[in-house]
Order: sequence, then structure tokens, then C-alpha cells
Amino acid sequence: MRTIYIKSNIPYNLINDILFKLKKKKIIFFIDLQSVCKGLYNKNNIFNEINYYVQNDQPSDLLINEYRDYLNNLYLKFKYFNPFMVTFYDDGHNSQNVSINNSYKGGRSKLKEIIESDDEMLLYRRIKKRYYEEIEKRFTVENRGKVYYLKEYESDLIPHYIIKNNIFNSNEKTTLNVILSNDKDLLQCCQFLNTIQITNTYVPTATKSKLKIECWDNKNAIIYLYRNFKPGTITSKHIPLILALAGDKADNIKGIKGIGYKKAIDLVQNFKIPFDPIELENCKDDMPNIINENLDMIQNNMRMISFDEQIKRIDTTKL
Repeated sequence: MRTIYIKSNIPYNLINDILFKLKKKKIIFFIDLQSVCKGLYNKNNIFNEINYYVQNDQPSDLLINEYRDYLNNLYLKFKYFNPFMVTFYDDGHNSQNVSINNSYKGGRSKLKEIIESDDEMLLYRRIKKRYYEEIEKRFTVENRGKVYYLKEYESDLIPHYIIKNNIFNSNEKTTLNVILSNDKDLLQCCQFLNTIQITNTYVPTATKSKLKIECWDNKNAIIYLYRNFKPGTITSKHIPLILALAGDKADNIKGIKGIGYKKAIDLVQNFKIPFDPIELENCKDDMPNIINENLDMIQNNMRMISFDEQIKRIDTTKL
């Protein structure tokens, strides 16, 4: 069976339609490597890499070659729009949020569920780190692509930081930013009106799971959290607030007990809950009891989830 690392399907026709309809001249792909590269945690791939290393005394280039083909394909499909590729990933240290919650991202790695031997675990981590270092070296190419490999910080804030600061002309009206990731917190980037996010998720059916490729923008992003949501008064800029109330299991962020996405959305729709943690403290007299009873947790969650809040706690010279 062929080794597959990259598991990310692209709706080429849909993206092309958006580019032409909105008269865009440039496209930037923001690629969340750890989200699209699910094959890094495939059991067969892991042991194939370990066996290759043991037999050849060096790691393979399977992921490097596959990722090169993936980027080349994106370039060829959209070369008319001067495509630029931003790849981002990290080592999982996330120091900007660990200072607030030391369990943040604590359950992220799947390796412990697959590898029992300590020696094999160390070897595969070495192989993975080598891949990360090689991707950083090989795919940062002038006018074609930039790789952000963050050792100290969580990398999810990269698209937000780049677009907000108009790096690579990403905040120009003639640019379309396309985020390739399944992560919920990245949906907040859709508040930039030239930005969409593409997700690949599997939906169970009567016989098997079916791949669902979806496109999210400022108006419909909240549907990704709650399928029955009707677009209206709240938009993607409310994503950090909704996640702060309901929590985010993927990031080990606990929400208010008994509050899921539906109830969190209802609270946001019915009360003018501030986006800023300090402002929330100042207007707590206008908030319902459930907010005031969980105020500290909500404020901490907002600081961890909002990219604007995260950026306040990082050294941007390292980006």
C-alpha cells in the first residue's frame, strides 16, 4: 500500500469561481501542516519510517517528496493568480498559552497511543523533527513560499498575524487568502473579508464515513461549530468568544459546565459580551449569572483562544 501523508482535498472549482467572481489577482494558501498531514500519525507510516531508518541508517524523504508534489499541484492549478504558499507548524510547546494554563495542548500527540517502545518513540520524534527542519529549509522560496516552524510558540496564530499586518500583501482587496486546516480556532481569521477556510471532515453514514469538503467565510463560519446555526448577527469574529464559553476539547480548554456550542451561541446572541477580557471585567454588572460565576475561566479562555490576545504575549521578532 502506498504511503500517504497529506490528507487534504482542495475544492479547485469552488476556489476558482471565488477568484474570478471577486476579481482577485493573487491567492495565498495558508497550510496548517499538522492538520493536513494526518499521515504523520498513521500507524503503518510510523513503523515504515522507523524500519527505513534502522535499515538505511538515515530517514526517508517520503513526506518531503509528497509535500513538494502537493505544493506544485497547488501552484499549477492557480498559477494565473500568482500563488504564494505559507506553511506553518510547531513543536507543541505553546509558551504563549502554557503560562495561563499549563495543561494547554497536553493531549495533542497521538504517538503514545501507537508506539510502546521508548527507543522507537525517541527515534520517530527524531525523524519527525528532521522532517520539520527539512520542510523549513526546502520550501521557503523567494516569491513562492514561506515556512514558519515555531519552536517556542503555537503556530495557529500565523495566518492572523500575517493578514492583519498585510505581510505578503495578504490584506489587499485583490488577494484571496485560503486557510487549509480543520482547526476551529482558525475560523476567527475569516473575519478578514478576503479570507476563507477549507476543512476536510468525515461524516458517518449508514455504511461508512463520507468525506465532506467545506468552505467557510465570515458569515457562515459558525456553522462549523453548530450545524443548525442560521447566519445573521454573529460572525467569525465571535469564534473566540464562543469557544471561550463552550471550551475546545482539541486544545484541552475547558468551558462552562453544561454549555455546548448551541448554548454558547445563544449567550453571544442575547448579550453584548465584550471581546476583550478586561472590558468583560468592567461590564460584568450587565452580564447574566452564568457569565459572572465563571468570569475568571472565560477571561483566561479568551486570552488563550483569541489570536489578538496571543500576539500580545509573543516576541514577534521570532516570527
